[in-house]
Amino acid sequence: MPDLTLVRDVYAGSRIVKEKSAEYLPQETKESNTAYKIRVARSVWWAGYRKTVRALVGMVFRKAPTVEKPATQLEALLDDIDLQGNALNVFVKNCFRQAFDGHMFILVDMPRPLDPAVATQADEYGRRPYWCPRTKDQIINWVEGTNAKGEIVLTQVTIKECVKEQEGRFGEAEVEQWRVLYLVSGVLHWELWRKRQNEGGAEELYIEELGILPKIDFIPLVKVPTNSTGFMTSDPPLVDLAYMNVGHFQISSDHRHILHVANVPILVFEGREDDNADVEIGPNAGIDIPIGGKVYYVEHAGQAIGAARQELQDTERRMGVVGLEILAPRTDAEQTATASLLDDSNQTSELGGMVEALEDAINMAFWMTARFLGMDDAAASQAGEFECNKDFQRFNLDPQMLQALSNIVLAGQLPVEELLYAMNRAEMLSPGFDVEKAKALIGEQALAIAPKPVVTDPALAA
Repeated sequence: MPDLTLVRDVYAGSRIVKEKSAEYLPQETKESNTAYKIRVARSVWWAGYRKTVRALVGMVFRKAPTVEKPATQLEALLDDIDLQGNALNVFVKNCFRQAFDGHMFILVDMPRPLDPAVATQADEYGRRPYWCPRTKDQIINWVEGTNAKGEIVLTQVTIKECVKEQEGRFGEAEVEQWRVLYLVSGVLHWELWRKRQNEGGAEELYIEELGILPKIDFIPLVKVPTNSTGFMTSDPPLVDLAYMNVGHFQISSDHRHILHVANVPILVFEGREDDNADVEIGPNAGIDIPIGGKVYYVEHAGQAIGAARQELQDTERRMGVVGLEILAPRTDAEQTATASLLDDSNQTSELGGMVEALEDAINMAFWMTARFLGMDDAAASQAGEFECNKDFQRFNLDPQMLQALSNIVLAGQLPVEELLYAMNRAEMLSPGFDVEKAKALIGEQALAIAPKPVVTDPALAA
């Protein structure tokens, strides 16, 4: 099974996994179809993978991202970046979660122009650029090239899409189409391909629409990676955790089956002549057995129950370790003494690297959007700077540690801005607190309250 299918199924959870039970919970040899269906229905899925992904995304977005010095035209788009009512923060959070497939894409698009001469600028009809999320498997094929700077860039890409169109007065139909974007002599061309039946009844592809954006010299598609393996390829970063989640499901199913068998004793008859006859069991019924015959229950010893339960617990612990490894600092990262003191390892972790890649992708999407708005390359490069939170876990600064740091500052062994930085990370100061401004203010106040020198020599006083 492809890794991408696995992580998506495991994230989707119980319903999808049970629908694909033949792959995730194989039927045992000589197990009847009826018994297998009962076992699948009785099995319980534990969503460890989904909880981990959501927790990691929540750590990144526990503080809202910021956009420094956005251009006026770009700032007007941030409250509805996708023309579907989603603000930038919501859109980016969804993109980051989707990127745990390994990567995803942001397509910068614009409604069709009424006048081709203004194809890259907002007009009086309210046309404006907007962002569209695209999954990694929507990219059917692509062509790479190099630009004048020697950088690898896209020169052509095919994107599979599914759009909804009105069918009749009240109906709606899903239509598959393929968007082809390609460069010709540094100019962006686009085509929309669809399927139709020809006169012979066979399916054929045809071009539904096409056009040119003369002022755009790039493919407006941005890769948002979490675990790249190449220019347009990747592997899911938590695929091992997904496999472990499936293993947990199988062990859990075995454990519940053992419990069911152990909790249901088997009624045994000895000496009965007609073993196939139906027997009514209950307080108002009797059982006829011959002299010397016996009736008794046989119960499961249950010796395997404890082992299965222990394996479940061990698997859950291992899954927890795999999920937390993404927060561990990289061993090749260098830290200053102060950073080590304050345990600021978030930016050097694998998750920190993912966030840096996310910031680069969003800033590239800003640049492309600014170009669609008619800005030149230099102005587009200054259109805005996206910055995401890297304090993934709240920094706890208890009273004892705060007092210790204060004493070190008073002793002149630690700059006061480091104490303010620690307090700011611990969210003990107001939002938007500026350490540098506070440091300057402290210096001014210190000079204002410093005692004036006492002049004792009259000659000096004169």
